[in-house]
Amino acid sequence: MNDPLIKQLSAFGLNQLEAEVYIDLLKNDESTGYAIGKRLGKATANVYKAIEALSLMGAIQISEEGKSKLCQAVPPDLFVDQLQNSFEQRKASLLTSLKSIAVEEESNEKIYRVDSVDLILQKAKMMLENCQRIAVIYAFPTALNLLKSEIKEAIERNVQIIIQAYAPCDISGATVTRPAMRTWCSSTWRTRSPPRPR
Repeated sequence: MNDPLIKQLSAFGLNQLEAEVYIDLLKNDESTGYAIGKRLGKATANVYKAIEALSLMGAIQISEEGKSKLCQAVPPDLFVDQLQNSFEQRKASLLTSLKSIAVEEESNEKIYRVDSVDLILQKAKMMLENCQRIAVIYAFPTALNLLKSEIKEAIERNVQIIIQAYAPCDISGATVTRPAMRTWCSSTWRTRSPPRPR
Protein backbone atom coordinates (compact mmCIF):
# COMPACT_ATOMS: atom_id res chain seq x y z
CA MET A 1 0.00 0.00 0.00
CA ASN A 2 3.03 2.30 0.32
CA ASP A 3 4.20 1.83 -3.28
CA PRO A 4 2.67 5.11 -4.58
CA LEU A 5 4.25 7.03 -1.68
CA ILE A 6 7.62 5.40 -2.31
CA LYS A 7 7.42 6.40 -5.99
CA GLN A 8 6.52 9.98 -5.04
CA LEU A 9 9.41 10.22 -2.58
CA SER A 10 11.75 8.67 -5.15
CA ALA A 11 10.87 11.50 -7.53
CA PHE A 12 12.33 13.88 -4.92
CA GLY A 13 15.66 12.07 -4.70
CA LEU A 14 15.11 9.39 -2.05
CA ASN A 15 16.06 5.83 -2.89
CA GLN A 16 13.62 3.03 -2.09
CA LEU A 17 15.06 2.14 1.31
CA GLU A 18 15.25 5.79 2.41
CA ALA A 19 11.60 6.22 1.43
CA GLU A 20 10.62 3.06 3.31
CA VAL A 21 12.48 4.16 6.44
CA TYR A 22 10.87 7.61 6.42
CA ILE A 23 7.37 6.14 5.95
CA ASP A 24 8.04 3.59 8.72
CA LEU A 25 9.08 6.37 11.12
CA LEU A 26 5.97 8.39 10.29
CA LYS A 27 3.89 5.39 11.34
CA ASN A 28 5.88 4.35 14.42
CA ASP A 29 7.26 7.53 15.95
CA GLU A 30 10.66 7.01 17.65
CA SER A 31 12.64 3.90 16.72
CA THR A 32 16.17 2.57 16.65
CA GLY A 33 17.78 1.57 13.37
CA TYR A 34 17.67 -2.03 14.52
CA ALA A 35 13.90 -1.90 15.17
CA ILE A 36 13.27 -0.26 11.80
CA GLY A 37 15.32 -2.92 10.02
CA LYS A 38 13.40 -5.67 11.78
CA ARG A 39 10.02 -4.19 10.79
CA LEU A 40 11.10 -3.69 7.18
CA GLY A 41 13.03 -6.95 6.90
CA LYS A 42 16.17 -5.06 5.84
CA ALA A 43 19.80 -5.42 6.88
CA THR A 44 20.59 -3.15 9.86
CA ALA A 45 23.75 -1.79 8.22
CA ASN A 46 21.76 -0.65 5.16
CA VAL A 47 19.09 0.90 7.36
CA TYR A 48 21.71 2.94 9.22
CA LYS A 49 23.07 4.22 5.89
CA ALA A 50 19.54 5.27 4.95
CA ILE A 51 19.10 6.95 8.34
CA GLU A 52 22.33 8.92 7.83
CA ALA A 53 21.18 10.06 4.38
CA LEU A 54 17.72 11.03 5.67
CA SER A 55 19.29 12.99 8.52
CA LEU A 56 21.46 14.96 6.07
CA MET A 57 18.44 15.86 3.92
CA GLY A 58 16.41 16.95 6.97
CA ALA A 59 13.87 14.12 6.88
CA ILE A 60 14.56 12.73 10.34
CA GLN A 61 16.00 13.85 13.66
CA ILE A 62 18.11 11.68 15.93
CA SER A 63 18.19 11.69 19.73
CA GLU A 64 21.49 10.53 21.20
CA GLU A 65 20.32 10.42 24.80
CA GLY A 66 20.94 7.07 26.46
CA LYS A 67 22.64 4.06 24.93
CA SER A 68 20.50 3.78 21.80
CA LYS A 69 20.10 6.39 19.10
CA LEU A 70 16.40 7.05 18.54
CA CYS A 71 15.22 8.28 15.15
CA GLN A 72 12.09 10.34 14.61
CA ALA A 73 10.54 11.52 11.35
CA VAL A 74 10.41 15.27 10.75
CA PRO A 75 6.74 16.27 10.15
CA PRO A 76 5.81 15.98 6.45
CA ASP A 77 5.10 19.68 5.94
CA LEU A 78 8.56 20.66 7.23
CA PHE A 79 10.29 17.92 5.27
CA VAL A 80 8.52 18.78 1.99
CA ASP A 81 9.34 22.49 2.52
CA GLN A 82 13.00 21.54 2.91
CA LEU A 83 12.86 19.48 -0.27
CA GLN A 84 11.31 22.46 -2.08
CA ASN A 85 13.98 24.87 -0.77
CA SER A 86 16.74 22.45 -1.72
CA PHE A 87 15.25 22.02 -5.20
CA GLU A 88 14.98 25.79 -5.72
CA GLN A 89 18.63 26.27 -4.71
CA ARG A 90 19.81 23.50 -7.02
CA LYS A 91 17.57 24.82 -9.80
CA ALA A 92 19.03 28.35 -9.50
CA SER A 93 22.59 27.00 -9.44
CA LEU A 94 21.96 24.78 -12.47
CA LEU A 95 20.32 27.61 -14.42
CA THR A 96 23.27 29.90 -13.75
CA SER A 97 25.74 27.23 -14.84
CA LEU A 98 23.84 26.40 -18.03
CA LYS A 99 23.39 30.05 -19.00
CA SER A 100 27.12 30.64 -18.60
CA ILE A 101 27.93 28.17 -21.39
CA ALA A 102 24.91 28.65 -23.68
CA VAL A 103 25.36 30.61 -26.90
CA GLU A 104 22.98 33.55 -27.30
CA GLU A 105 19.74 32.46 -28.96
CA GLU A 106 19.15 34.06 -32.32
CA SER A 107 15.71 34.53 -33.76
CA ASN A 108 15.05 32.55 -36.94
CA GLU A 109 12.15 31.26 -38.99
CA LYS A 110 13.13 27.60 -39.05
CA ILE A 111 10.60 24.97 -37.99
CA TYR A 112 11.64 22.70 -35.12
CA ARG A 113 10.00 19.54 -33.81
CA VAL A 114 9.42 19.36 -30.06
CA ASP A 115 8.43 15.97 -28.64
CA SER A 116 7.79 17.01 -25.02
CA VAL A 117 4.20 18.20 -24.41
CA ASP A 118 5.28 19.98 -21.22
CA LEU A 119 8.01 21.84 -23.11
CA ILE A 120 5.57 22.91 -25.83
CA LEU A 121 3.14 24.30 -23.24
CA GLN A 122 5.95 26.03 -21.35
CA LYS A 123 7.21 27.61 -24.57
CA ALA A 124 3.67 28.74 -25.50
CA LYS A 125 3.16 30.28 -22.05
CA MET A 126 6.49 32.09 -22.28
CA MET A 127 5.63 33.45 -25.73
CA LEU A 128 2.27 34.74 -24.44
CA GLU A 129 3.93 36.34 -21.41
CA ASN A 130 6.44 38.14 -23.67
CA CYS A 131 3.93 39.09 -26.38
CA GLN A 132 3.42 42.84 -26.79
CA ARG A 133 1.05 43.39 -29.74
CA ILE A 134 -0.70 40.37 -31.27
CA ALA A 135 -0.85 36.61 -30.77
CA VAL A 136 -2.45 34.09 -33.14
CA ILE A 137 -3.28 30.77 -31.51
CA TYR A 138 -4.30 27.49 -33.17
CA ALA A 139 -5.25 25.09 -30.40
CA PHE A 140 -7.43 22.12 -29.59
CA PRO A 141 -9.67 22.40 -26.48
CA THR A 142 -7.33 20.68 -23.98
CA ALA A 143 -4.32 22.82 -24.90
CA LEU A 144 -6.44 25.97 -25.00
CA ASN A 145 -7.72 25.36 -21.47
CA LEU A 146 -4.13 24.99 -20.22
CA LEU A 147 -3.25 28.39 -21.71
CA LYS A 148 -6.35 30.31 -20.59
CA SER A 149 -4.75 32.21 -17.70
CA GLU A 150 -1.83 33.38 -19.87
CA ILE A 151 -4.26 34.39 -22.64
CA LYS A 152 -6.36 36.44 -20.20
CA GLU A 153 -3.25 38.14 -18.79
CA ALA A 154 -2.14 39.04 -22.34
CA ILE A 155 -5.59 40.50 -23.09
CA GLU A 156 -5.33 42.61 -19.91
CA ARG A 157 -2.05 44.00 -21.30
CA ASN A 158 -3.96 45.04 -24.46
CA VAL A 159 -2.42 42.29 -26.60
CA GLN A 160 -4.71 41.40 -29.52
CA ILE A 161 -5.52 37.69 -29.29
CA ILE A 162 -6.85 35.76 -32.28
CA ILE A 163 -7.79 32.13 -31.62
CA GLN A 164 -8.67 29.41 -34.11
CA ALA A 165 -10.52 26.98 -31.89
CA TYR A 166 -11.73 23.48 -32.68
CA ALA A 167 -14.58 23.60 -30.17
CA PRO A 168 -16.83 26.34 -28.80
CA CYS A 169 -14.66 28.79 -26.89
CA ASP A 170 -15.61 31.86 -24.88
CA ILE A 171 -12.63 33.99 -23.84
CA SER A 172 -13.67 37.58 -23.25
CA GLY A 173 -11.61 40.03 -25.28
CA ALA A 174 -10.31 37.46 -27.77
CA THR A 175 -11.33 37.08 -31.41
CA VAL A 176 -12.33 33.44 -31.85
CA THR A 177 -12.80 31.72 -35.24
CA ARG A 178 -13.72 28.14 -36.13
CA PRO A 179 -11.96 26.28 -38.98
CA ALA A 180 -13.93 25.02 -41.96
CA MET A 181 -14.75 21.32 -41.74
CA ARG A 182 -13.87 18.92 -44.56
CA THR A 183 -15.99 15.96 -45.62
CA TRP A 184 -15.23 13.27 -48.16
CA CYS A 185 -17.79 13.24 -50.96
CA SER A 186 -17.77 11.60 -54.44
CA SER A 187 -13.99 11.07 -54.44
CA THR A 188 -13.34 14.78 -53.82
CA TRP A 189 -12.93 16.95 -50.75
CA ARG A 190 -15.81 19.31 -50.11
CA THR A 191 -15.41 22.14 -47.62
CA ARG A 192 -18.30 23.34 -45.55
CA SER A 193 -18.68 25.65 -42.59
CA PRO A 194 -19.18 24.06 -39.15
CA PRO A 195 -22.78 23.84 -37.93
CA ARG A 196 -23.96 26.75 -35.88
CA PRO A 197 -24.48 25.97 -32.18
CA ARG A 198 -28.13 25.85 -31.16
